Amino acid sequence: LQSEETPWLYSSWADGLNEITLPLLGKNDAPTSFTVQLHFANARKDGEPSQFDVTFNGEAVLENVELLPVGDGEADQKSTVVHEIKNVKVTDNLVIELVAKQSVPVLNAIQIIRER
Repeated sequence: LQSEETPWLYSSWADGLNEITLPLLGKNDAPTSFTVQLHFANARKDGEPSQFDVTFNGEAVLENVELLPVGDGEADQKSTVVHEIKNVKVTDNLVIELVAKQSVPVLNAIQIIRER
């Protein structure tokens, strides 16, 4: 992998994930904002590229995320992509949806940091 700092994040993935609900706040917690990092790397060696949109709680945050398949003999050369979305307002849960446009979405890791 071409990620020097955290290659272990890309050793597994959720293939075909459509939606994940993350409970970030309790019922007595005040609404707050978070920074969300989404980590992607396509480990597939064949097939068509994966293309999808990403929504947070129904609002589009990323459009046309594209992950290209890795060619034969290039498995160690797959690139990683990290998208960071700041100031994500949350009142209880964060619902992340991957909306497929082509092939199957792939997600490797999510990092969520409460903003101060």
